[in-house]
Amino acid sequence: MTHDERLAAIRAGMTEHKLDQLVAIHDGAHFIETPNPVFVLSRFKSLGPAAVVLPKDGEASLIVTPAWDAERAKECAPAMRIVAADGERITAESNFHLHRTRRASDENNWIGLRRDVLQRSDGLLRIAARHIFLEQTVLLAPNLSNFF
Repeated sequence: MTHDERLAAIRAGMTEHKLDQLVAIHDGAHFIETPNPVFVLSRFKSLGPAAVVLPKDGEASLIVTPAWDAERAKECAPAMRIVAADGERITAESNFHLHRTRRASDENNWIGLRRDVLQRSDGLLRIAARHIFLEQTVLLAPNLSNFF
């Protein structure tokens, strides 16, 4: 059974049992006699505590600690949204494709990566930093009046 077939079978079971999402947690300790549900769902063997949030439909999320291991997680689980967490800070990344049309002939496209660093403050998560990485080396748009 391939990984995609395994996820399809798990999602079919979720539908059968009327589950909207499945959360798998692993403590980061690896022993041959202990199953690793995070690895089963993501093909990622974590260095620390990790979790996978698998919705019945849509993109799954892989939460990893330590945060610096997020790059390796992206390589192992490219189809999942990776969330890196360290104590009070959470780093979330998402790819984007922004298409803007103005008037009849003005079209612009931006493709890239958005990285948000969230920090706990007074019990709330607040944006501590936001970085936008555009794939284009030359911007042909007359302005950048967009929110990423």
